[in-house]
Amino acid sequence: MPSLGRVLVVDDEPEVADMRRDVVTSLGYDGEIAGDGPEARRQVAAYQPDIVVLDVGLPGMSGATVLQALRRDPTR
Repeated sequence: MPSLGRVLVVDDEPEVADMRRDVVTSLGYDGEIAGDGPEARRQVAAYQPDIVVLDVGLPGMSGATVLQALRRDPTR
């Protein structure tokens, strides 16, 4: 069965990120994980997800800051 799309899960808690990725892959999506804001930005540029599931409570760079950065320039 072909993938429904690509999902990037961004969460600093590995167990939570793994669980969320497992849920999206069980629904037919391809899933990748990023553990923090800078990694999420790199993953968006490289992986080009259709959906980003973003934790707002990330260390260092909040989820809101990551979202603003992705809206400004998703390729960086």
